[in-house]
Order: sequence, then C-alpha cells, then structure tokens
Amino acid sequence: MQASQRARPTRSTERTGVIPSLRPPTAARGLIFDFDGTLVDSDVLNFHALNYALNQTSDRSDLQVTFGWFMGHSGLSLEDALCILTCERVAAIDLGAVRVARENYLLTHLDELAVRDEVAAIADSYQHHPCAIGTGGNAAVVRPALHALGLSHLFDVVITRDDVTAGKPSPEIFLRAADALGLPAHLVHVYEDTAEGLAAAAAAGMTATDVRSPTIEAAECLTTLAPLNVASTDRRKP
Repeated sequence: MQASQRARPTRSTERTGVIPSLRPPTAARGLIFDFDGTLVDSDVLNFHALNYALNQTSDRSDLQVTFGWFMGHSGLSLEDALCILTCERVAAIDLGAVRVARENYLLTHLDELAVRDEVAAIADSYQHHPCAIGTGGNAAVVRPALHALGLSHLFDVVITRDDVTAGKPSPEIFLRAADALGLPAHLVHVYEDTAEGLAAAAAAGMTATDVRSPTIEAAECLTTLAPLNVASTDRRKP
C-alpha cells in the first residue's frame, strides 16, 4: 500500500539542523523511526510505568524490577519482556491487566516525555522521504504521545506491536512499515537505540543508525546480539 504524501509545515526553527552522523544514506528513499528511546526520551517514564502496573496487578513485591533489568529488556515489547519476567520469578502475571495499568499510567504522564530533537530533526528535514514509526510499543500510548508532542504530522505510517505477530528482534514490524510506505526494504533506513531493534533492521535487509552511537552498523547487532545483560546500562538512571 502506497503511503499518501503528508503535508508538513516548514521545518521548525526550534529544531536543530541534522547532525551529519545521523543523516540517512543517499540511497534511502524512506525512513523508519523507533519510538521509545529513539524519537523520545522515555526510559525512566516507562520504567516507572511498568513497576506501577506490576504493583497494581499483583500482591507479590518481588515482581518489581530494577532499572538495570528494565534497560536490559528495553528492546523487547511489553509482552516479550513479561514472558521473561514470568519465567525468572516463577509467577503468574496477568498480561492484559498489566498492559492496561501501564497504559493508564503513561497516558496520565505524557507531559514527562521529551522529544529527542536531533532525531526528530531528521524526519522534519527530509520532507521528500516518506517516514514511518516502527515500534514495539502499543498504539494506545504511541499515537496519543505523538499527538501530545506535536510529532504526528511527521509520519505517514505508524506500525506498533499491535499490528504484528512478533516483536523485535523479528523484522516483522519494519517489514510491515516498509510495505505500508510502498517501498522495498533495501531502500529504507531505520533509526534505533537497542540491539534488538538494530538486529530487526538488519534481518529486514535495511540499513540502520544506532542513535546512541551513529557509527555502529545494524549488521553488527544481527551477528553479535548477546544474551540480555541486566546488570548494567549506560542510560540515565531515575
């Protein structure tokens, strides 16, 4: 399905120019952006939202996760992360209840999200490139967040975990987004911030930029994706 061309306003003067290391390859004809951690700074908020949801839906205090555990699993969808937590804690977790409680928390704290201007400037500046969101997040949060942050007009397509059968590192989210943009995978460039997301881009046959370290190639993450490390993170702690 060919995406309709969005009518976007002139690049905002509040945005910075595109950082050279973040520019897409000249061969790219479309761009896909991860949401959490890439387009917006949301790690701390998502961490608190998950623990709030776990606390609201279970009497077991040992289900609360550390920030290190959360960041070690931040590249996974909520569903996949909770499956791991269920196995680790030998606990019955009500996925539906946790999801609803987490979404409610996030929707009442959208003002705590911050746009990563250096990344938003890419979609804002490359107006001749159709752009998509390709996220492991859920539509009930991602779409309202894009609207609240004034970013909705930058994207032709929004593909979330709700639209696919498998989350990252499966390439399904990115392949669905490319299809919605009407582009073959090899002409799409991805912006990501996790090993799982970069591996998904490589598996989809797309080039990618790690916004944490723009010199890292996506293919490196496909071949070196290690077991999840829950002990350390270079992100800001709450």
